[in-house]
Amino acid sequence: MPDYLWPTNASTYLTSSFAEYRTHRFHGGIDVKTWGEVGFKVFAVRPGYVSRVELSPYGYGRCLFLKLDSGETALYGHLQKFSEALESYVREKQEEAASWSIELDFEKEQFPVAQGDVVAYTGQSGVGAPHLHFELLDPDGRPFNPLHKGYPVTDTIAPTIRQVMIVPLEAHSRVNGDLVPLLLAPRRLAPGRFVIDQPVQVIGRIAFAIHVVDEMDGVHNKFGVYHNRLVIDGEEVFHARYDSFPYELNHHSNLDRDYRALVRGQGYFQRLFRDFGNGLPFYGGKEAFYGVLECAPAESDRDWLRGLAYALGIFWDLPGSVRVLDAGEHAFEIETSDFAGNKASVRGRLLAAAAVAKPVPALPASAKTDRFEIAFDYFDTYARVMVHAPAAQNDPFAMRAIYADGYQEELVLQQRHGDRYLAGLRLYSHHAGPVRLQILQEREGRRAVLHEAQANYVTVRGSKAKTVATADGLCQIDFSEKSLFRSIFVRAQTLEADAVNPPPLSKLYEIAPTDVPLKHSITVRLRHPSQETQRRQLAVYALQSTGKFDFVGNEMDENSAFISGRTRTLGTFCLLRDSEPPAVAIISPASTAPLRERRPVLKARISDELSGLGGESCWSMELDGRKVIAEYDYEAKMVFHRPVRALAAGRHHLVVRVRDRCGNETRQERFFVIH
Repeated sequence: MPDYLWPTNASTYLTSSFAEYRTHRFHGGIDVKTWGEVGFKVFAVRPGYVSRVELSPYGYGRCLFLKLDSGETALYGHLQKFSEALESYVREKQEEAASWSIELDFEKEQFPVAQGDVVAYTGQSGVGAPHLHFELLDPDGRPFNPLHKGYPVTDTIAPTIRQVMIVPLEAHSRVNGDLVPLLLAPRRLAPGRFVIDQPVQVIGRIAFAIHVVDEMDGVHNKFGVYHNRLVIDGEEVFHARYDSFPYELNHHSNLDRDYRALVRGQGYFQRLFRDFGNGLPFYGGKEAFYGVLECAPAESDRDWLRGLAYALGIFWDLPGSVRVLDAGEHAFEIETSDFAGNKASVRGRLLAAAAVAKPVPALPASAKTDRFEIAFDYFDTYARVMVHAPAAQNDPFAMRAIYADGYQEELVLQQRHGDRYLAGLRLYSHHAGPVRLQILQEREGRRAVLHEAQANYVTVRGSKAKTVATADGLCQIDFSEKSLFRSIFVRAQTLEADAVNPPPLSKLYEIAPTDVPLKHSITVRLRHPSQETQRRQLAVYALQSTGKFDFVGNEMDENSAFISGRTRTLGTFCLLRDSEPPAVAIISPASTAPLRERRPVLKARISDELSGLGGESCWSMELDGRKVIAEYDYEAKMVFHRPVRALAAGRHHLVVRVRDRCGNETRQERFFVIH
């Protein structure tokens, strides 16, 4: 036998690869295709013993852990059932605990296995279509790519690079003259070879990301890649290999992938740089900003002393991992490959240019607005400021930023389209907001203020606890010292709720930035109406872009008038009342003809439209006055049970009870007869 046996007889095809992105996490193993069916054998890949089982309606469903003789652990998820002896033992423990959801640990001598023993059968438990999820964990419990064990997966297809993104990282950065990330669609030259024809002008600090997909022989699934490289002028400046990661850093996936692009609907991009706070072990450099480029710094930075030092080749304020590019043309190449070694690459050119601060000229008489209009788009460390200017001015004008602590800074205005001008506003963690922006013009020897606008935000520093309250004080966001990867700049506004259904009991509070990942959860607190008597039915909800409300929480502080919940994302929040009980429909047995089957499947569909069901404590199934161990299919919204022993002939009584997270309850019953 090979050192490591393939884990199932279902197939040797994959549907997912290691370290693919999932919401706020990585995929910790590989998924084996079972062709939409269940019941294939699952094998012990090496000798060892069953060390643990977990059963849950969510996640991996029925999950089995084997401690291998190598010191590693094999994890099998979404199982239909365990081997006969283990299945019987688990059922006994479920009966003792009066719960289907259960976690059990085992001693070495309880369930030993030899390589090739059938330990379980493939299924569809938990989340997803039928398949086998398979992980290997090293002796320290870190998942690693199982394909390192020489498994026979056929893959002759090179990845496809769909888009390249070049990202400005600071207020003085520019990519083709703008502060928004530039998306480029490469032209295909041959299989695995792509090119970007036009050179890209870059100023200041920038970084790359790519949208790439992979395929394998025999299946239509899309896969993640294994290895990425960025080469500038023939020299590697970044590489990442997706071999292994610790579970405690799983949420850092939002720094490895470009979370902002995902939230803004631009797709899945893998970053070719190591962002601040990213502790993952994939990369060739351990320092923050590994893979970041600083383009023509001597001329692009507006501080004269720093510019002079840069011109002399002294970069005291740049992280050592940042690569400096002199002004002029530079060749770049991005190479990506899958685990089988199939490669794809894209080539292009960068033009590192100097940022030249020029006074804004007088406006043409054709300007289309009669007053200044200023719009903001926020990024990690800066805001993109777009100025729409009115009809012709007699003299050039300028812009000044005045921070809340009195610090002032001149902004460079760059003419974009006729009467529209662009500037970058630096967001400082040590100069708090809000920031007043003034449009200035020289008049009679003094600088007159033509227009004022305000960038309203509250600075929350990365390692500090802070509570941010809305202007009316009715919504509060609690950040702990562990909530953030880096300082963020929080904005809040109240939205109209006229068209929202169901109507909220509070205002709608939009809390930004929604496109910045959080390191750990935050607490959202909303004040409930003082006259409210049915507080148990109230909860905090997040309004999604689809118009759907997601339950956040309904914790009540008896010493205050706030209801709270915890979440991993900022967004739009409100208070809603859930007074509707859950829906329950008993599907089987039917209430008509008597049954001949002595072990009938008892099945009911259960659901709740608003607060939802919080876990197994929220539902129960009773047969003839005794609670039975019922399994819940989260995706089908179905709870079911098949008696272990044959039922006696005669009349039986089935009761299903369901309670949602706001305490609303439904009870349904059915009598049936067995011949």
